[in-house]
Amino acid sequence: MFIAKLVGAALTAAICIIACGASAQSEKQRLYIIYDSSNSMWTELPGGARRYEAARAAIGDIVNRDLGERQIALRVYGHRRKNDCRDSQLLVPFSAAGEAGAQFLGVISKIRPTGRTPIDLSLRQALTDFGGRSGSIILISDGIESCDADPCALVKAWGEKNIDIKVHVVGLGLTGKARAAMQCISDAAGTPYRDAFSTGELIDSLDAAITEAAAPVQVPAPNNAQQNVGEQGNQAQSEAATIEARDQVARLAPPDFALVVETEDGARQRGVGQLVSLTGAVLDVDTFARYTPEPGAYSLLAGVRTVDDTPYEPQAVDLTVKDNGRTVGRIIAPTPPQVSASFSMEGEDLRSTVVTVFRDGKKLGSFKGDASAFLQEGTYEFRSKLAGTSKPLVVTETFARGDAKTISFNAELEVRLNVFVTASSTGERLGGKPTNKLMRNGELIHKVNRSSGGLVTPGTYMLAMADDFNIFETELTVTREALQEPRITVPAGALTVNYLDASGAPEASKRVFIRNLVDKGRGLRRSGETFAVLPGRYLVTGWPAKNGYPDQEITIEAGETQVITLKATK
Repeated sequence: MFIAKLVGAALTAAICIIACGASAQSEKQRLYIIYDSSNSMWTELPGGARRYEAARAAIGDIVNRDLGERQIALRVYGHRRKNDCRDSQLLVPFSAAGEAGAQFLGVISKIRPTGRTPIDLSLRQALTDFGGRSGSIILISDGIESCDADPCALVKAWGEKNIDIKVHVVGLGLTGKARAAMQCISDAAGTPYRDAFSTGELIDSLDAAITEAAAPVQVPAPNNAQQNVGEQGNQAQSEAATIEARDQVARLAPPDFALVVETEDGARQRGVGQLVSLTGAVLDVDTFARYTPEPGAYSLLAGVRTVDDTPYEPQAVDLTVKDNGRTVGRIIAPTPPQVSASFSMEGEDLRSTVVTVFRDGKKLGSFKGDASAFLQEGTYEFRSKLAGTSKPLVVTETFARGDAKTISFNAELEVRLNVFVTASSTGERLGGKPTNKLMRNGELIHKVNRSSGGLVTPGTYMLAMADDFNIFETELTVTREALQEPRITVPAGALTVNYLDASGAPEASKRVFIRNLVDKGRGLRRSGETFAVLPGRYLVTGWPAKNGYPDQEITIEAGETQVITLKATK
């Protein structure tokens, strides 16, 4: 638990005052966290949690505890812009832990993985933030430098320049070359590299890194001769002092509880459950967090977390929470049914996206398609939507004990269509309604926005356009071309309406109402202006009615221009 280690750090520092002087304590009180918010942090860990969720939970665990007199700071990279190697920002400057805690929580709750991994830049800026002071950096990252720089060489140079800042690296889900590259930074700093493949492991690794950051400073031998003669004795004394300090920490650390859930194959998973005291008090527990229950006897009921945040076939164990140090509640649980997803369009595999899980019409949760999620047994509806498509994709599937299924989302090809319909008489663009409709056999298939267009599947449709009283239909074929902007010219007439007052004098421009007597469409225009009218019968009505303008019925043909006058009778 973090508080245990941090209390231990304070005690160890106090011991170090005796051997090393008071300055050593102050040098170890500055803790600077560099948090990876690059796009790859969306990736899920084996237990189902996304990497950024695990890191957020672990950092939250730190600042939710009493950090004593420690000064803490937070820098984040990759959280604002894509493909920006300058995207590194100090979000919480050095300040007392009690003051900075709320800022940490506010910051990490809002940011989401976005961009690249500028580790070298972040370390250089961290050095500036330290302002010549000593301390420790904890770098949490799920990937290697992606901005044409070498953070390993940078940290080596720090050592050669006797810069008293230790870098502790925690790699999140790293393997192979990526892991080796991050370990190079730790090796250059002279600190242990630590792996994490689950939230619980990340918390444990950060826990160890914080303890290491506050470890006692070793006292060098007075001279080389003494060092050579007493090398073994000094080493033994150092190890004994360290063990004694840790034992003292264990005796004085307050109690805390951690849940660990493993499946029968030994894989650690995210788990949830309840810790129940003998008095019946219930504490909800999660492997994402640490807890401080009262010491005593408890029953633990927990299992692997499923997508609806409930445990699958929870297992029970009895345990006793110690009155100091950490108590680990370990559950061996069955593996729930598991779902993953694949995406394709006309046989071509596509990049995965988020899948939302529903049961009986209720949203339970979501998961990234290239990862997986655990489920309770039963029938589910899975919904998703691919970028560049307009139609939601839905798959229904039933899961039983032991199932591990991949559901397939198959999208239809869609192209972007923007239709331009103009009148032959005036050249004006028609289609005043927000959307044009693509119909097939009387059924609405697609709506296409008049301004921005829309995504449609290739095929032949009946285009239905409505411009208040101008109503038009024509056949339209949409091909497989990615962007199509057909331009259709509609045969039309032109109409101008003028007003005269009761004395016969011309009136200023004002509204006039037009109603299509066949299709019942109705709209308004301005008097004195010429506007397009599709062939047909119309009723022209003046405004305001109190002036007594008589209605006029007209029939207009394509290519015909008419001018009518409405004269007031009052």
